[in-house]
Amino acid sequence: MPMEWPEIPAAGPPTTTDPDNFDVRADDWVEYQEDLGEALIENSPIIESAYDTAVLANATANAAILMVLNGALLLGGSTTPMTLATGAKSPVLVQSNLAFHDGDEVVFIARVNGNARLYGVMADFRNPPSVTDFSVTSVAGTGGPYSDWYVIPKAFEPFIPPDNPNPVEAILIPVWSEAYALEAGTNKVSFRIPYAFELTGGVRASLSTAQASGSVVTVDINVNGSTILSTKLTIDNTEKTSVTATAPAVISNISIPDDAEITIDIDQVGSSTVAKGLKVALIGQKPT
Repeated sequence: MPMEWPEIPAAGPPTTTDPDNFDVRADDWVEYQEDLGEALIENSPIIESAYDTAVLANATANAAILMVLNGALLLGGSTTPMTLATGAKSPVLVQSNLAFHDGDEVVFIARVNGNARLYGVMADFRNPPSVTDFSVTSVAGTGGPYSDWYVIPKAFEPFIPPDNPNPVEAILIPVWSEAYALEAGTNKVSFRIPYAFELTGGVRASLSTAQASGSVVTVDINVNGSTILSTKLTIDNTEKTSVTATAPAVISNISIPDDAEITIDIDQVGSSTVAKGLKVALIGQKPT
């Protein structure tokens, strides 16, 4: 069943450039707004169904929702540069005849990074297009400033999920055999990373067999010959993971360039050298 929407008044919203017809246009526009609100409520199950279907089909659900909002005059755009920070901002919209009002809760979403969002209230909205006072109450995402935005009512924001172009992943590196006790030394394993990587999730080390006593197992990670750890990875005695270490590892440089050579050193093992099966995990994502 196709969605039905009220007809937009031919004269458009009321404007001070047409004072003689201001009242008539205002009445027509208010009636249109009421009809539009009812249509949005009536069509919301169809919109949700279309969204779910698009997701299942791996289609661009965002584009479908934005198309609906655009037809309802609830999708605006701005090229005003804005940082991801709370406070008063003055973005200028590029569309006219939008169905926004003073006091509307809206979301500005950066076109190049759907995770970057500004949430707030329009305090002085006017047609022809201008927002002279947009009060940002909260933000999401990182980066910026951004200078290409679209703006939608906050009520529809859940239909536009954030982008996830670079999900968190783990690169697991087998460093030592599970059949033999660890031995200290440099360059126990060496490889080249196939793409640029940022250690946003940290690093970990694990054993298949824990060490009973002696100096704790200590591991270093080098990128192009230089350590990236200001506090090395350690695995406490009787433990199999660095997650529970008394002294957690500290990364001094999270950025690993494309094709960098990574080497793993075993700096220290205990006097009771029964630790086996060392593995190191690099956790993070490709840079945006």
